[in-house]
Amino acid sequence: MDHHALELASEIVKSNHGSLYIAYVIEVPRELPLDAPVDTEASTAEAALADMEAFCTRQKCHAFTELLQARQIGPAVVSEIVERDADLVIIAMDHERRYGEYTLGDAVPYVLQHAPCAVWVMREPMALNS
Repeated sequence: MDHHALELASEIVKSNHGSLYIAYVIEVPRELPLDAPVDTEASTAEAALADMEAFCTRQKCHAFTELLQARQIGPAVVSEIVERDADLVIIAMDHERRYGEYTLGDAVPYVLQHAPCAVWVMREPMALNS
């Protein structure tokens, strides 16, 4: 879903002559310091951000990327929205299940409740056997 969200965001940004800010948030467990090395996750995040930045370059879309470490994803995203005075946030999410029931997780409801701008949520399609 990240790619579909990025395609949509790049089209919106190009048509409005704006900039795209792409954040990848690594959730750091409370038992570790917030700035603890998270090499495996950081490597994955950096590769994903590089791919997204390359896509934006091909689309001629002005984009900034940032890797963040936070205790919780939702508050980190809202903080970035406020700091950057964003007009819109697009969140891509999986069709997630917890204990057999569909869930939005923790981050999406937090962002929906606290973001001062418009929020679009893009969920992947359900599998036919869901």
